[in-house]
Amino acid sequence: MSSPTCGLRVASAFIGLICLAHILRILAHVSVVVGGHPIGRKISAVAVVITGALCIWLWLVSSQPAAAAPEAGQTPPPA
Repeated sequence: MSSPTCGLRVASAFIGLICLAHILRILAHVSVVVGGHPIGRKISAVAVVITGALCIWLWLVSSQPAAAAPEAGQTPPPA
């Protein structure tokens, strides 16, 4: 596994954990207060959608084969 692939998968797993934390917050009805202002669970619902999509996208990108770069001194074929 190449370094970029490994990095993308680690980032995907980390963001997936953040998504799971938001899901648990919604299910457990945990209250969060930041600077005296309560943060509603609707914000976590939006975060679940965003982090879930980002997690899936990064994993799919890491699964695609890397495009071969042209070697030095070679020109790409005409289109």
